[in-house]
Amino acid sequence: MKTRTDFRFPMLLSFALLLIMTTSCTTEDVIDENSDPIIGKWFLTTVNDTDVANVDCYRESFVESDAETITFFIQDRLENGTCETVLDNTTSITNEEGFYYLGNEVIEIYIEGNELSWRVDKDTSLIFRK
Repeated sequence: MKTRTDFRFPMLLSFALLLIMTTSCTTEDVIDENSDPIIGKWFLTTVNDTDVANVDCYRESFVESDAETITFFIQDRLENGTCETVLDNTTSITNEEGFYYLGNEVIEIYIEGNELSWRVDKDTSLIFRK
């Protein structure tokens, strides 16, 4: 004959499993290791090996992406101390096998950790940090 105590263990086990299932990680808690590393807002810190992180105008410059679009906002400091916006544009971006494309053109962006390097042309390299 079964007594009431015989049902305790299965009932406790069922309750524990239910508790684990309802309090475990959600999909929002899991970091997607396959997510594009370009996602986020990156602030300009270096222009051609010169630290500009605390220089007026450059401090406001950034690159921001959601992996589908990318926004460039780049300012330059003129000799008279005023700021000139040299790039203010949002466009679509794709990542194919680690290479970034704006339309059919590859853009030389490389990401390592919290550092994004952009080789704009043969004379200009920019480094951004999250």
